[in-house]
Amino acid sequence: MIYDANAQTAWSAGRSAEWLPTDPPRVAPALMTDVEAAIYLRLTENDRDIGDAIRSLKHLVHSKRLRPCRVGKRNRYARPELDRFIAEQPDRYETDITGSGD
Repeated sequence: MIYDANAQTAWSAGRSAEWLPTDPPRVAPALMTDVEAAIYLRLTENDRDIGDAIRSLKHLVHSKRLRPCRVGKRNRYARPELDRFIAEQPDRYETDITGSGD
């Protein structure tokens, strides 16, 4: 077993660690790069090219559905922001199916 200080810190803080669905799985950092965020949102499933996944991620930012953090010249994605985006998806699709959301 490989010791991971991030996993140990998350576990010892009394909360479960969030994992990236990679092989092997690894702890998701608090701020993620474009690639890590695309993997966390599972935009790379079904053998989808990582370039397409990153374009989709940037589209979500451009359409203001996802808010990145600016770190230097790069965008980073906070895990709570990605979790917020995931949590609001069922509401979005429910509204699309039923029409106006009434």
